[in-house]
Amino acid sequence: MAVNRLFSLGAFLLGALISVAATAQTQALPPPDESSQARASAAGDEAPLPERIRLVTQEFPPFSYLEDGEVAGPARVLIDRACELIKVTCEHSLLPWGRAQALTRSGEFDGMYVIGFSEARSRWLYFSTPLLETEYGIFVAGDNHLLYAAPGDLQGYQVGVYGPSNTSRTLSLLRGEEPLFTVEMSPNNETGFRQLSVGRLDAVFSNREVGLAVMRRLGLTDIRYAGPVRKLDYYVGFSRQTLSREFNLAFSRAYQQLEARGTVRDVLMAHGILPGR
Repeated sequence: MAVNRLFSLGAFLLGALISVAATAQTQALPPPDESSQARASAAGDEAPLPERIRLVTQEFPPFSYLEDGEVAGPARVLIDRACELIKVTCEHSLLPWGRAQALTRSGEFDGMYVIGFSEARSRWLYFSTPLLETEYGIFVAGDNHLLYAAPGDLQGYQVGVYGPSNTSRTLSLLRGEEPLFTVEMSPNNETGFRQLSVGRLDAVFSNREVGLAVMRRLGLTDIRYAGPVRKLDYYVGFSRQTLSREFNLAFSRAYQQLEARGTVRDVLMAHGILPGR
């Protein structure tokens, strides 16, 4: 009887150990809705990185722009430096923003930059580690002494913004359901600043660095920055259709190495951009 009891106890303990091991293995697996790339990574079977990818951006100085027919600007420089570290060749194109987004979503391009984060975009893009921190803010005429602190400061204003874009969506959220001010949307950044300069708008809502670049390019000296609305990060968005999560992780780790070395700060400052961090 004692032998039987010992045998039964041993069988019970062995069964318990097997059950615990099976539970731990199940918990270590990725959830069922993870991508096939993530499951391969968990199994230690990572796919090799592509030799070449195609990226697209828009005319968005000082971050990205055409110079002598080639995409230029600090965003391209920094992306290329990160791609060099992971031995991937990045090809760059510049297109109108609506077309750039559509072609990235269809898989013709492998990614697009520079972009703010949105839940809608995250369904079809992997977001890289942040490329840089910047801010949205309010620009007003030089003789307007506004120091922006809250949406109520814009009561009765006519505010210009580039859109449809992440910038215009942010302004709509700022305005709220009971509009304190009216919004005038333009298909480019220059139009709003020109209208502000001649008194057709009371303010422009824009990325700070973009607005300052527009003012320099157009020679507008009668406009001033009235203050920030909110900070935001800019990213590269990589297509979930053509690239893997592992590629995004490899690129992001390489970019973080550039940050640690001071390369990101140096490149931004060389292009007249004050690093946010």
